Amino acid sequence: MHPLWEEVCSVKQFRVLGQVKRRHRRKHINLGEVSAALSAEKEMGGRQPDSYYVHLQDSQVALACLVKGRSSSFELNKLLRRSIPDHAGQNIKAFYGFVRSKLNPADDPRRGAVVRVPSREPAEWWGDIEAGLFRRFDAFLGQQGFLPSQISGLPDASEFLPDADLDMRNSPRMQT
Repeated sequence: MHPLWEEVCSVKQFRVLGQVKRRHRRKHINLGEVSAALSAEKEMGGRQPDSYYVHLQDSQVALACLVKGRSSSFELNKLLRRSIPDHAGQNIKAFYGFVRSKLNPADDPRRGAVVRVPSREPAEWWGDIEAGLFRRFDAFLGQQGFLPSQISGLPDASEFLPDADLDMRNSPRMQT
């Protein structure tokens, strides 16, 4: 789990965005997770069209479906297709992230609990990133091994071979 999402779930107060639906007829958990995410997106789009928002998910199946915009499941694809008019019409863009179920405050109402309060004070870099300053946040990510250069899987730039000398004598540009 990305350390930023852990921080968000630990230091910010969450609130219920829409209704917590309880159905008599059981439906597959993946359908419920994707349906809830799309409902939240519709709600956010109605409140703040033309915006980005962060959507944390504890279901990796639902997260993959939402990120890719498709699924191998016919029923999940049907939900996604139905959401296109709201998604496009409201010009809402979700930035998805994975959070472990036990840290997910969004699941509290589904379990019949009140949404939990923050468990600790924000890290020292939190106020910096709210102000658009990222030096201390980047240092924190580096300590955690989560800088883009650390998680990209690419070698360090210093490991690349130097540019080779090119023989331009036979190049069409050089024959003038």
